[in-house]
Amino acid sequence: MNIFLNKKYVFGKECVSDEALMVYVALRRFYQREINNYYVSMNMIYYNLFGKFDKSKNNRYIIEKLKIGLNELINIGIVSYVSIISPKEFILDLTKIEYDTSKAKETKEYFVIIDDTEIFKIMNCDNANKFKLCRYFIYLVGTFNNSKETNSIHALRNDVGYSPLEYMVDQTGISENTIINYNTLLEELKLIYIYRAPYIKRNNDCEINGITNTYGRYKNKELVEKAGISHLQAVGYDANEKRIKKANGKRNRSYSMKYNSFCSGKKYDYDTLKEMYETLVEYNKNLVKQYKSDKYKKDLTVFKDYDFYVDEDSVETSSPKVENEPTPQNSAKVQVIHKTENEDNSEDDEVPEEDYKNYLDSMVEIDIDTFDDDD
Repeated sequence: MNIFLNKKYVFGKECVSDEALMVYVALRRFYQREINNYYVSMNMIYYNLFGKFDKSKNNRYIIEKLKIGLNELINIGIVSYVSIISPKEFILDLTKIEYDTSKAKETKEYFVIIDDTEIFKIMNCDNANKFKLCRYFIYLVGTFNNSKETNSIHALRNDVGYSPLEYMVDQTGISENTIINYNTLLEELKLIYIYRAPYIKRNNDCEINGITNTYGRYKNKELVEKAGISHLQAVGYDANEKRIKKANGKRNRSYSMKYNSFCSGKKYDYDTLKEMYETLVEYNKNLVKQYKSDKYKKDLTVFKDYDFYVDEDSVETSSPKVENEPTPQNSAKVQVIHKTENEDNSEDDEVPEEDYKNYLDSMVEIDIDTFDDDD
């Protein structure tokens, strides 16, 4: 059974808590247009999320959390009481959860379609925070293209997505390690399939351009692979450009995490801050180039008190030279790791800063000009 969900409750200014979102999903599953009032029990909400019912201790704990979620929906006016039969039985007015998909463009409130069996799989998974994993899955499916193109080339884009990891972090507020772990769990549950490009592109200016993963539902595995290969050929490399093996992107991610810590008050030495700044300047340029917008750029004015900072609005475009400071690392070098198939899966949710730094320092630095084109 398809469940139509309003995206605004998943992430964004109007998003609700994990508990409230799960109650919303359950209510949307049995809601029928033109029927306003419903008999609802907490056991009924539980059943519509799990597809089954049991009387375990964990069941009672989850029902208490769902009761908190229901109270939230009532407090913010999405759901209202008609009458209270007992502490866990109610007559509810669900008028406001009705969603007219035909008016999505007009109201600018967009929807995502989830199958109830997908919800059941996640909620019956014992290896994760069920509520948070379910929220992320709903978000991820909402990034898939659903334009239903019929053109033979563009049709490959249907039901797949190409969102960069950094973009998903900005959109959801979930850490990169956690997103990687969630993706692994969803792959193990055979709910999603990810095509990971084996190469990145180096253009004639020796700039390294990463290629985003291609995401889709597991049942569309073949389509995802075809779309991923098509995407790789379109943006990844061609016969006139040199290829190098896929470089690890942890440098940008490392400095993004350090940037967040710096903004929160953590102290770093001058050299680290200078390299962080220079890395994020290039990171911002790539974001603007990719999204044609400044929306996702890091705010680098936090470095304005340092002599290496350059105001983007100023005429001067190059950073002032600082005497006795090390010269910037050659931009034609990248740090390369030969990844194992399950490398992303091995990361913990939280990595100590020093451990992560030591890991980065242990990478082998290789001049990309030494790569064989046929590697």
